[in-house]
Amino acid sequence: MKALQPQRINFLLAFVLSLAGVAVCAAQTLNKPTPDFTYACASASFNDFSISFTWQSPAVASDNQFILELSDANGSFNNPTVLSTLSDKNTTYEFKFNINWPEDTAGDSYKVRVRSTSPSLTSPESDAFSAYYMSVTDALVINNYQEASICNGSAYVLSVDNYPEEAAYNWYKDMMLIPGEKEAFLEVTEPGIYFAEVDYGDYCSVNTASNLVEVYAENSLGITLMGEPNITLCQGETYTLTANINDNTLLYKWYKDGQLVVQNNENTFLVDGNTTGFEGEYYLVIENTLTGCDEVSNTISVGSNGFETGLNTPNGNVLLPGQSITLETTTTATNPTYEWYKDDVLMTGETGSQLIVSTPGSYKAKVIGSGSCVTEKFTPEAQVVVPDTFVVYLNTSGYTECMTGTLNLELAGIDAVSGTETFSLQESVLAGFNYQWTLEGAAIAGETNRTITLSGIEASGNYALAATINGTAYTSSVLNVKMGITESPVITAPVAVTCNDGTMLDITSNMTATTYTYTWYRNGVAMTEASPNLQTTLPGTYRLEVGANGCSVASNEVTISEINQDMVQLDVPQTFSIPEGETRVVTATGGDSYIWYDAAMNELSTAASVELSLEGQYMVRAVVGNCEISKTVELTYQLSYSVPNAVTPNGDGFNDLWILPSAYAYQPDIQVTIYDESGIQVFNVLEYQNNWPQSSDNMNYKGGRPPIYYYTISKGKDIVKRGTITVIK
Repeated sequence: MKALQPQRINFLLAFVLSLAGVAVCAAQTLNKPTPDFTYACASASFNDFSISFTWQSPAVASDNQFILELSDANGSFNNPTVLSTLSDKNTTYEFKFNINWPEDTAGDSYKVRVRSTSPSLTSPESDAFSAYYMSVTDALVINNYQEASICNGSAYVLSVDNYPEEAAYNWYKDMMLIPGEKEAFLEVTEPGIYFAEVDYGDYCSVNTASNLVEVYAENSLGITLMGEPNITLCQGETYTLTANINDNTLLYKWYKDGQLVVQNNENTFLVDGNTTGFEGEYYLVIENTLTGCDEVSNTISVGSNGFETGLNTPNGNVLLPGQSITLETTTTATNPTYEWYKDDVLMTGETGSQLIVSTPGSYKAKVIGSGSCVTEKFTPEAQVVVPDTFVVYLNTSGYTECMTGTLNLELAGIDAVSGTETFSLQESVLAGFNYQWTLEGAAIAGETNRTITLSGIEASGNYALAATINGTAYTSSVLNVKMGITESPVITAPVAVTCNDGTMLDITSNMTATTYTYTWYRNGVAMTEASPNLQTTLPGTYRLEVGANGCSVASNEVTISEINQDMVQLDVPQTFSIPEGETRVVTATGGDSYIWYDAAMNELSTAASVELSLEGQYMVRAVVGNCEISKTVELTYQLSYSVPNAVTPNGDGFNDLWILPSAYAYQPDIQVTIYDESGIQVFNVLEYQNNWPQSSDNMNYKGGRPPIYYYTISKGKDIVKRGTITVIK
């Protein structure tokens, strides 16, 4: 075997080393951080804690930062919190992070870890620990430091007085934790000693432990109202309700029909039959002022042996000309007799239960009952009046201005006015009137009922209702009815782009009736145009308002855009490149139609897309509305710097030559040099013509192994590319 010359060995060694990089590196080690505490109870008055950390060489970069991160309360680092960042410990292998806990810290499974930034490394997670930020550090106060009693098996609510808004609490009974009780209050049903604390975990909660409250169980006193459960009284009789317990340390609360009547220290209560409305259900609530417990007695029903009276006016209390009305008494008395009074004067001979009245005045009846309780009662008074005039009212609750649909106007009522007093007429009196609806002061044929139904904009106008009795008409106030437009205006613009060439664009409306008014708006500003259709050359947002009878309705909006180049977009930049021999499909969007041309104005396509493969300039003309937009692109071939590393000079016409990309081939300032395996130069040329090897006859295949050549590509004194070429037959 022929030995290589030293200079060739040096050349090949330098060449090979230039093709491969050699790197030696070692990784730093971040150790698990260690909290300098077993648990953390932070507060506004104390929030200084430290965490120890060590790491191992090699050194980190000078711009490195060590970042201490805190997990969530469950130990997860999916969204960590940064507790501290240190940039001055890059040569210190053991140090402490001094930290303050965030105010939302609360949990028993926190962890910390350390990250470095240069290099980017993360330490193992620390052991889990408990940490809480205590917004409350004072002792809680419950039940205002008072003891409590459970009355007759009922419940008593203990509550936190001074800090009732914390997230969670712990409640204890007889020094044992009550599971699941986390609110600021506790419903107590058993006697015992209770206290509470803010839930700050197993270690921090004790700082907030409250005062102790002893809860006692109190027994029932057995309060009872003595006597029969049902009592009846005549007028003038009395009855004394008496409790079975007489104790002046108790507070007696006497109730009638669920309403407190009186509270005192008396165990008796007098029911007086002379008092109006004495009848009802009576019971007693006693309060133990020492324990605060209440106890409710049984109920005694007190009724009346008297009777009730009333006075009805079925025909109303207004005397119409030539008419009379009837007054009727009602009573629960047994075998009653009657006396009638007008203006407090007894009416001779009027002893029936009804009275026919034809003159105005104030009427009432005395009802005299019989039985075990003989008594007498006056009915309420009825004022019978002769009206000075009548006032007619319309019910307009269903009307809103410019409404659409159906409107029902109707008589709401008629008031009789007598002096300073007003009386509403009953239905029986309303039936005696005749009715006529009017529009603009004229009677509407056929509309003689109390209601009238209106619909459509043509029904707009001034309406009133006249009510006539005994030849005199009384008319309601006039209601100006404005019915709305039921149609919805729709405007359209077949072409919505202005070309800035003075061409008019048409905007048309589906509503064109001359009975309407038309107001056009451009960009929210009213225009002078008053017709249902509009011609314009100006861009903007247009809207039409159609009106009638003071009501209006707005159309949809139509936007006219000003032509601009950005309306048409191409999916390639203005100049783009492809590898020589490939094709690229270029697509335009935003136009209504397209024509593609090459630089010689030869038509290439009338579609939105065109397929290009040759270098040159191309243009697309896009039609947008009545406007035309032209855009040009330029296609160039990409410069490739990829050099093949093998040739097969076997004469098959494929890969027979070492073909360089255009960045290196045919360039007068590029020199190509090729060496064989021994380092001997076998080819050297400027402006390489992609013509090597010209023959493979002089190439040696040692032991059937294809020969390997080495090349350099230079520009001036600089080598811009080097590598190997394997020649395979």
